Amino acid sequence: MQISTIAFVVVDARERSRKADELRKNGVEDFKAYLSERPADLAALTSAVLLDLNDAAVEMFGGTDKSEFIGSPTHRFFDPLCPVLKNVSAAYFDGKHEYHEQARSIRLDGSGFDTIFAAVMRVPNGPHGVWLAAFIDITEELKRRAALDGLKEELAHFSRISMLGEMSASVAHELGQPLSSISISAMAATRFLEREVPDVAAALDAITRISSQAGRARDVMDRIRGMAARRVTNAVTVPVVDLVRESMQFIRHELERGKITWSVDIPDLQKHIQVDPIQIQQVLVNLLLNAVQILKDSQTRRPAIQVAGHHHSDCYVLEIKDNGPGLPAESISRIFDSFYTSRPEGLGLGLSICKTLVEAHGGTIVGLNRTDQPGAIFRVTLPVLPTAHHRSEDLTA
Repeated sequence: MQISTIAFVVVDARERSRKADELRKNGVEDFKAYLSERPADLAALTSAVLLDLNDAAVEMFGGTDKSEFIGSPTHRFFDPLCPVLKNVSAAYFDGKHEYHEQARSIRLDGSGFDTIFAAVMRVPNGPHGVWLAAFIDITEELKRRAALDGLKEELAHFSRISMLGEMSASVAHELGQPLSSISISAMAATRFLEREVPDVAAALDAITRISSQAGRARDVMDRIRGMAARRVTNAVTVPVVDLVRESMQFIRHELERGKITWSVDIPDLQKHIQVDPIQIQQVLVNLLLNAVQILKDSQTRRPAIQVAGHHHSDCYVLEIKDNGPGLPAESISRIFDSFYTSRPEGLGLGLSICKTLVEAHGGTIVGLNRTDQPGAIFRVTLPVLPTAHHRSEDLTA
């Protein structure tokens, strides 16, 4: 990154100091609010003139010689909508010696670029009213961050599609039941209406069943579409128990096919968290499918999965436990690393993406072995919203 240092003087620094003292004496505490309400004072208290600059600054701002800049007002280096001048002036008013923030800067040709702006407003042993400033061009850094964020989204999308592929049998099973019921009910309604004396009441009952099963099929498709869609994070307030129920619904057929006993223990059904439900469901489904696969590969006798949740401090903790062989000791520290996997057919992306999604929500995820019996625990901790209602329900299958 390129760094330039610019020395500049505050216009009429003595008047500025006098005005600042006067404002304090008059009880002004919120300097930003004061400036926002008085545009004329804003110009007087944020303007400055450029005294000197180095060659790096000339190049960064698109010039060829210092003479193109010296004597210019410093506000020309900032986008008009950039609040940095107001903010640094407020910092000076509050008695601070230094200030820095990200800014939007402008070159001589009018093109904009992103910088880190830093200023020393009170230079030790320096002339009164002279500020030293530095600009750091962070354009390439922001591009790299954007590219990394895009890569993470691509990997998350790939993970969702991969999960749907693994759950194809479950999806077919879920859709098969309502579609079969719709077909049967439709034939029944036809028979009732074709009778010599049409049984309208029975036909209406059959049509009601068709409507109900069509709604069920639509819900299945909505869940699948949500998991597969490319979408930005959409944080909403949702009950924890709904997230768990939806996630279990995704893999229920996998559990039935593997003859896996499962249970859910969510004591507080009124506890809410603010998350993107699709992303957190992706995390839970991924962890549940991993547990199903481990139990299948290890041919565990009487395989079982438990999902438990409890409120702890200002967080909600969800635990997914299995009774399989547990995590190899040498793998525990690496299971969330990208492309690390112990399965020959695995890509090593699932747990890494789970970690990224959970941390993006301000939470944590850990994997460890159970101490009460053989098996593994994956613990997801997420911020929680306060609630005054508490009750329990047994959700055991």
